[in-house]
Amino acid sequence: MVIGIIHNVSILLALSMLHYLFARKSDLYYKGIREIILGVIIGFIGVILMMTPWTLQPGLVFDTRTVLLSVCGLIIGPIPTIIGMATTALYRIYMAGDGIVMGVATILSSGSVGILWGALRPKWYEKRMKTELLLMGILTHILMLCCIMFLPKELRSSTFNNIAPTVLIVYPVGSMLLGIVLMTNKERRESIRRFTEAEERKTTFFNASNDMMYIKDENFRYVDVNDAICAFFNRDKDEILGRTDEELMSGQNLEDVILSDNQVINGLATIKIEERFGDKIYEATKFPIRLESEKYGIGGIVRNLTDVIKTRNVQEAVLNISKSSLKEQNLSSFSKKIHKELSRVISAKNIYIALYDKDTDLYSYPYYVDEFDSVEEGFTESLPGSLTDYVRRSGQSKFITNEIKRELEKDGLVFSRFGTETTSFVWIGAPLFDSEFKEVIGVIVVQDYYDMKAYNSDDLALLEIFANNIGLFIERIKNVENLKEAKLKAEESDRLKTAFLANMSHEIRTPMNGIMGFANILLDEVTDETHHEYLEIISKSADRLLATINDVLDISRIETGQVCVTKSEFDINEMFRELHSFFKVNNSHIDVLLMLERSEPMLIYTDKTKFQQVMINLLGNAVKFTRKGSVEFGYSVGISNITIYVKDTGIGIPEASREVIFDRFVQANSSALREFEGTGLGLAISKLFVELLGGRIWLTSEVGVGTTFFVSLPVN
Repeated sequence: MVIGIIHNVSILLALSMLHYLFARKSDLYYKGIREIILGVIIGFIGVILMMTPWTLQPGLVFDTRTVLLSVCGLIIGPIPTIIGMATTALYRIYMAGDGIVMGVATILSSGSVGILWGALRPKWYEKRMKTELLLMGILTHILMLCCIMFLPKELRSSTFNNIAPTVLIVYPVGSMLLGIVLMTNKERRESIRRFTEAEERKTTFFNASNDMMYIKDENFRYVDVNDAICAFFNRDKDEILGRTDEELMSGQNLEDVILSDNQVINGLATIKIEERFGDKIYEATKFPIRLESEKYGIGGIVRNLTDVIKTRNVQEAVLNISKSSLKEQNLSSFSKKIHKELSRVISAKNIYIALYDKDTDLYSYPYYVDEFDSVEEGFTESLPGSLTDYVRRSGQSKFITNEIKRELEKDGLVFSRFGTETTSFVWIGAPLFDSEFKEVIGVIVVQDYYDMKAYNSDDLALLEIFANNIGLFIERIKNVENLKEAKLKAEESDRLKTAFLANMSHEIRTPMNGIMGFANILLDEVTDETHHEYLEIISKSADRLLATINDVLDISRIETGQVCVTKSEFDINEMFRELHSFFKVNNSHIDVLLMLERSEPMLIYTDKTKFQQVMINLLGNAVKFTRKGSVEFGYSVGISNITIYVKDTGIGIPEASREVIFDRFVQANSSALREFEGTGLGLAISKLFVELLGGRIWLTSEVGVGTTFFVSLPVN
């Protein structure tokens, strides 16, 4: 019996090893195939267990198949266990004997207990795994003892007495031990799987990054690198691992790398530095990383900042040029700034701007900097067949290398501007367009005499951006010059017109005084009513014409700067009372109201004559456009200003006319020109006078209700 149990235990241990070895390779199979293979293995182990039993009597054998099936049902799963149950049950039937029914029953009950225990208690292993395994083993083997009822009656008692102690003590413990071994294998396998997945994720992340990543040991030897490092050194990973930077690079760059590595190791601190390798600029972040025991290595992340820095420089250069194009007024100084900003982002030792004059078919050079050529100020030339002319005629940017140059020269194009033997390795040119991008007005060119890789397509695109700014600047300068010229012509024309009007007004006013004088004399002497009416019409028309001439003269004086402001102190109350008396007497059809803020004298300091003229114009307009109702005027005093108002209940001003009401020869609407007398100069003169006095004038109005004009003046 003891030997049989030992054999069975050995076989169960073999199962655990076989299960562990298979589980490590199980990922190679689909889940269904994997479970079938496990079921076959369990059945095979079960058969072996049954082939090495301990025999109570012929036909009545016992082994540890119940331990196997119950633990497999719990840990390995239902499908493999059911396959194992079927295999062992068939073999037990094949063995025959008195215990055949009991044997099959114990197979079915033990496997079912394991499967149901796992299904009903899915988290059995989390808290008290050993206790759970022991309890399941006890339940399994209690059911095994119950299966003794399937034996013949005469065998039941003796069988129970012989196997009960072993089944209830040894088998549950065996179940627990086998379960612990299988769970340990499972957890180990799960740990390996998680570690493998984590390693794969790290490797994927490591190699997917465009940044260079590495780990060095305490002797600065590479222990891990990503693909970006391999590309940087142009070596396979195996050629880099185990080597130091001294074995992989040389020069000043090496000294900088070693110095920064020592700073990390000695200070055990993270540093961020800029490292240069050739024409590339890198940002390196280095930090200490624990390797084993007390040893530290170096972790590093290196990012190529060349494109980032170039992009930033390009953005700054374009922004600076855009700002300069708005501020600069001189093409020469603007071209120098273009050169300065362009040099920040590409090789621009040799640069020129050629402007084309389509009337003369000549090129001029407002800016020319070259290592071998030079031009004098004002130099012009014709460039038929040249690359410069080629760019202008095509209206497209061109990238010219030696190979392209030779092809173009076959077509008669001249590469060197003056035809000398000195030619550049690489040449890029961009057309300068006008503001509408329709006509090419010139070309900007940069070239390099030494490095055939000095430029690329990105540099050509950048040159186009600068070319657009230059073209717009030149157009702006031309437009500014045209505007200045037009402004001077307009000002001269305005001065001539004003002088003419002033002269004509003066020439007209002299005879008009004579006409008015004789008309007044005749009014006193003529008694015929019809003739008297005609003379009144002549007199009124002469008054209107003289008023118009005076208005024109006022406008002319203001525009020619002949009006002087003469300020004095006077009482506004006294002036307003005089105005009130005058307009009240002459306009009996309406009420003329005066509102004074105070009865005592109100002294202000301004030009009395011009202020009075403004008030006469405003009050005159108010009574003229008011058929009935009232005209009210007055003032209010603020801290540093006085606000005068003239309010009427007249026809009002349409909203569309309010913005232009202060312009010359403007009235509120066209019908007013026919219905009311006036030239439309009164408000224009009032506005000019108010502004001369340092104030402002505005209005509020509603059609059919009336209008209020406001004048605000500074006072002492």
